[in-house]
Amino acid sequence: MEKQIETDVKALIIKHFNINADGEDNLYLLGIMPRDVLKLVYLLEGKYDIQFSETDLLHTRFDSIHALAATIDQHLQK
Repeated sequence: MEKQIETDVKALIIKHFNINADGEDNLYLLGIMPRDVLKLVYLLEGKYDIQFSETDLLHTRFDSIHALAATIDQHLQK
């Protein structure tokens, strides 16, 4: 399931932020800005009907598509 989440997250990032990244690429180095992360949180929470906790909002959980997919997958497993 995590691979499908990665595919979906990648498509969302391309569509909304015009950043083409692969699984381990650092999104911050590719140009995602702090304000973009806020929008990304909102988009992902809506898409997957989840709510990120305060600990989920760590910089390292949003630095790559792989990290994001793992965090989302953890929420969906609950």
